[in-house]
Amino acid sequence: MMTVKEVSNLTGVSIRTLQYYDKIGLLHPAHRTQAGYRLYDDAALERLQQILLFRELEFSLEEAQEMRITIPETMKYFCVIETIALYIQKYTQYRKRKIFFGNSGKIDNLIPTMVKHKDEKYLVPLSSVHTHSIGTMLTNNKLKHKECVMYRTISNDLTEEEKKTFDYDMLVFFSPTGVRALKENLPDFEQGNIKIAAFGPATAKEVKDQGLRLDLEAPSAKYPSMTGALRAFLEEQKK
Repeated sequence: MMTVKEVSNLTGVSIRTLQYYDKIGLLHPAHRTQAGYRLYDDAALERLQQILLFRELEFSLEEAQEMRITIPETMKYFCVIETIALYIQKYTQYRKRKIFFGNSGKIDNLIPTMVKHKDEKYLVPLSSVHTHSIGTMLTNNKLKHKECVMYRTISNDLTEEEKKTFDYDMLVFFSPTGVRALKENLPDFEQGNIKIAAFGPATAKEVKDQGLRLDLEAPSAKYPSMTGALRAFLEEQKK
């Protein structure tokens, strides 16, 4: 059990906010001492971390309350890279659970581990812009799974002022939608000396299909993240 002060120190949520969450029924402590002090157990911490995730995604407190989800301690997490596993740790108490991650940034590297847990039922989160390659791969390996769209990939149109002042040394794209948006907003775009980076094979393909020069692609065996690939690329450019 943790006191409200200990929870506040651990999560960065103020004591006043925790008290307010209790008042509106969003997050109740597990117990109260005879003196009335709040005590929080692992389940309460789990719930708090869900609330923090919903707030980061800009859900209202009312929406966060409606989306209360109880995650069983038997839940297992399979992440393509360790970075994702570390991100999950911010919002999920998984020390009692099992988490697995690959090291290449691609699900191919994770499949052998998933096959060892073939009796599990896998939920595969996807963008609204996706192919069915992952689902096909899981099916071929006889893994029970369900694909679900968990987020949408959208692009914002550039303002007239942004179009006039468009001046960058490098553009980094994380989805095919972003590449298409560039051409839609700037139909006369000429790449010239501007470097272009793409994350993922689908994005890289879209860059080439749009007649643009691809200068950097991630993930790779050496650089599983775009951050690492960019760092190495920029260091190479300095030479």
